[in-house]
Amino acid sequence: FEGNEKCGSKEQRLTGESRREGEMDMPRNVTKKIQINGTEEQIQEVLRFLQDDEMGAGSIDFRKITPMPQWVYGSSPDEIEFTKETEMKWGRENLSHGWAKLHWGTKWNAYGLADKRNGQGNAIHFQTAWDGIPKLMQKIAWIFPDIEVEYWFASEDVGSSRNGYYRFKEEKTLEKRTNAAFTKEAYEFWFDVWGGMPAYIRYNAATDNYEHLSEEEYDY
Repeated sequence: FEGNEKCGSKEQRLTGESRREGEMDMPRNVTKKIQINGTEEQIQEVLRFLQDDEMGAGSIDFRKITPMPQWVYGSSPDEIEFTKETEMKWGRENLSHGWAKLHWGTKWNAYGLADKRNGQGNAIHFQTAWDGIPKLMQKIAWIFPDIEVEYWFASEDVGSSRNGYYRFKEEKTLEKRTNAAFTKEAYEFWFDVWGGMPAYIRYNAATDNYEHLSEEEYDY
């Protein structure tokens, strides 16, 4: 098969916005943060390895961790229309989104890379569709056995249980935890991963927890 390796245009991968246009089964965006712990030389080596060749420092390209083979049909649902006939002809696992889901844990490459927190320090912030990708992130620690990788993820649904934290060293998971839905810990975990508290959330001192404003209080 002839495949385009772009996996989404540069603009799409920076913002992630156009990925949802016209999509019947619109995914929930999941923001992620990985942090590389080691010497400065080791950190820079890993960040250079992970970065997208077009976007440079502060980006991440899943193809660097697990390359997509040339024979995979298509690069992303944004560029090539996949039909049931296409899937029946080639097999879902041989289409880019099917192959990516199987090998990356998500159907697209990283997007949302225009995060202002990127390009500085030893962390990268990015987004994927639907869920966390701990297995792919652990592979970074396997490729670079002298460093540790910390990984956070949280769904766009503020305070939901779809969140998690991992710490990896080589093939080992040194630490793993999640926060129960709508607990103070889940909200504050979300604020840290996404970079702030939304305007429709407030802290309630009486319950020592956060809550969503009502429709009367906020124009959703």
